Amino acid sequence: MALIATPGAANADSYGTLTELNACIASNPFASGWNVIPDAEKENFARMATRLLDSMPGAWTGSPTTPAVQALGWPRIGMRNRNEYPIADTAIPGNLKCAQAEYARLLAENESLLSGSGASSLANSGISSVSAAG
Repeated sequence: MALIATPGAANADSYGTLTELNACIASNPFASGWNVIPDAEKENFARMATRLLDSMPGAWTGSPTTPAVQALGWPRIGMRNRNEYPIADTAIPGNLKCAQAEYARLLAENESLLSGSGASSLANSGISSVSAAG
């Protein structure tokens, strides 16, 4: 089943489409393992990466654009990029999509990361915080 990456959708299960995630990983010199994984498996790892990113306590500042509707933590109101420019409250920053892609790749190549729970798995993998800038 294809990833649902519609910003603010009630059924969204990913921040990026598979095409966007693959593009993020394309320049990674360690991507050879990702490149041979079937698309359906990549999508499953992308969904897991999304869930784990969203489960990080205090991962995001601002507030969800439509909290009663949207399934994921983004899009958000009141967010700024690293240069302090506002991020549109309908947008998913490219850096967040690439963070999701990289985390999905790490999960695919090291499934032992899945043995812990969300935030602790991230900490054990060396990821202590996530920053998303447009």
